[in-house]
Amino acid sequence: MRRTSFGRSVVAALITLFASVAFCEDHSGTIGTETWTLANSPHHITGNVTVGNGATLTIEPGCDVRFNGNYKLRVDGVLIADGDPANHITFTSN
Repeated sequence: MRRTSFGRSVVAALITLFASVAFCEDHSGTIGTETWTLANSPHHITGNVTVGNGATLTIEPGCDVRFNGNYKLRVDGVLIADGDPANHITFTSN
């Protein structure tokens, strides 16, 4: 049987595809100081989220925040969400 590079090409393409798939992170409840990273985007809001008094939530440029229902993001502390022209922060429904 003759071997070709086709099989290796398919495997390489699958590895590249799965390596580029972002892992999402779910959020609900009261949170303390934390950073929502682009590496863990999209961030799914799966219940009401409250940034606790005295806590800071930092959302990195390029993050995608998706609400999985009629939930709220309440900030009793500090929210830092500074995108830039090349890396917007998006808040949307899922």
